Amino acid sequence: MSHLYRAIEAFGDDKDLVVEVRLADAERPGPRTRTVPSEYRVLPTGYEKSDADGKGYFALRVVWRGQDPETGADRWAVFDRHDYCLASDGNWEHEPLPSSRDENWLARCRFPLEAALRLAEEAVDNVKLAGRTFTQWEEHFASLADECPPGVRPPAASRPAGAGLGVGSAGPPRER
Repeated sequence: MSHLYRAIEAFGDDKDLVVEVRLADAERPGPRTRTVPSEYRVLPTGYEKSDADGKGYFALRVVWRGQDPETGADRWAVFDRHDYCLASDGNWEHEPLPSSRDENWLARCRFPLEAALRLAEEAVDNVKLAGRTFTQWEEHFASLADECPPGVRPPAASRPAGAGLGVGSAGPPRER
């Protein structure tokens, strides 16, 4: 983004010449703000092509969780839709209150950005809702659509609570 600065020089006979100068942020004098991302969404394979209302339940979030007090490096966490944290071993863990997080837990569940994004990308296609991954639900919906007349959606009873219906029901017990 550039900023506009105007300088006016007087040139005899009360005529003014207006000179416009655009400076890039790096050249702009004074303090500058900094905009940084604090959350990323990692989407399962085929997400963009799907029209399922509940597809957002399968997305993972990579969230900035502060800086390491010793190194000052940013720390990131991977969360599912229930705000469970992905640990480095691929298991999902409850995130304890800050006062209850020990060094072992932080080492398992806080990462540099590149590592957090890699872990999320490796895990996202395995996220399950009512026992099926996103791809498995898409295949299931497609098989039901083959049985329905054109323009008719499969019956709600064949869908998991909250999947494809746009409702907030938690549905059956969660599987990992």
